[in-house]
Amino acid sequence: APQTDPDRIVEMIWAASMGDLRAILRLVARGVPADCADYDFRTPLHLAAAEGHMEILEYFIAHGINLTPRDRWGNTPLQDAVRHGQTVAVERLKAHGVEG
Repeated sequence: APQTDPDRIVEMIWAASMGDLRAILRLVARGVPADCADYDFRTPLHLAAAEGHMEILEYFIAHGINLTPRDRWGNTPLQDAVRHGQTVAVERLKAHGVEG
């Protein structure tokens, strides 16, 4: 598989942190994997969960991406959502079988 441009990965993760679903859709259309990760193994899902961006969380859930990736420190998106007080994100992840 071809390597994904690191700048595109940063762009994808930034879009997730900002709640910009249109940017994510554009990047996915260009071939950037929705479950890409940066050098700390943080994924767009980690950021969307931590920031409580439900539209993006729902998009990732609907597209079957791994809901339990671990970053460099062993944190999952669910743990990030809990730590940042994103109760709706926590409930949605748990509703999809994610345990924390």
